[in-house]
Amino acid sequence: MLGIARFFFVLVLLCGCHGPLTPGYYGDDGPIEGDFLVVPEEELVEFPNPSAFAPMNGEAFWTELIDITSDYFRIAREQRVQNVGGQWLEGEILTYPQTGATFLEPWRWDSVTQYERTLATLQSIRRTARIRIIPQGNGYLVDVQVLKDLEDVARPERDITGVASFRFGETVSQSSERIAQPGEPACWIPIGRDTALEQEILGRLYERMNPTPF
Repeated sequence: MLGIARFFFVLVLLCGCHGPLTPGYYGDDGPIEGDFLVVPEEELVEFPNPSAFAPMNGEAFWTELIDITSDYFRIAREQRVQNVGGQWLEGEILTYPQTGATFLEPWRWDSVTQYERTLATLQSIRRTARIRIIPQGNGYLVDVQVLKDLEDVARPERDITGVASFRFGETVSQSSERIAQPGEPACWIPIGRDTALEQEILGRLYERMNPTPF
């Protein structure tokens, strides 16, 4: 019984009043106000983005890139590198928006760091990937972009307050407030790029292809 009480106490602390869970919220002199309960991890950039690859087999390179991307996202569209009239055209991989993996979904990999998984657990987060494959010299430049969005909701999900509200200074006959219709499309606010996931995708591609710098 004591263990259950401690669990709910920690849960209340995590969901209680704190600053926004945004990596850039910390300034040079510490937090702007309040205290963080979840501190973003330092993001180490080990691989340049875009990164240069010189694969011996272009078909195998594309297959590996598709396989790695599909471990995190469902692919919406793919366009291979093409040679049209002697002119090389860049390739592109676009994915469907993917809701962030939470602590209750350990089999999903898109939330790479503990910070990202905590954020996806406490907030409605989604990611979308765009990967460009740019022909250059004897190989390719691979540019990985993973964009994050935060859902903008009108009110908390379990809020018991009614959607329609009226001013106290008005009578019912004077009120012209409209009741919000259910089922409206969600609104998503861009909150930047997920560099940790970008680095992981590039790192796995390096491991598989063992590229030669050029």
